[in-house]
Amino acid sequence: MVPKIFIEISTADATDEDIKNLYDLLSKLFDETKENYSPMVHYMVGEILEPVMMKMASLMKPKKPEVRDGE
Repeated sequence: MVPKIFIEISTADATDEDIKNLYDLLSKLFDETKENYSPMVHYMVGEILEPVMMKMASLMKPKKPEVRDGE
């Protein structure tokens, strides 16, 4: 059995700009592993970052404008 590590990070106090900046930073890190490290290292970094980046991408989706009654 392969051990797994779970990390929980609250985004309650993060602004949209914070999330975008962190997403951009992680994207650059992932791209850098492809250019500078072996395919195995790139794969392992992708396994670590992909779920984080997917969650961040969902947080960055444009929010639907609120619909107010009577408008």
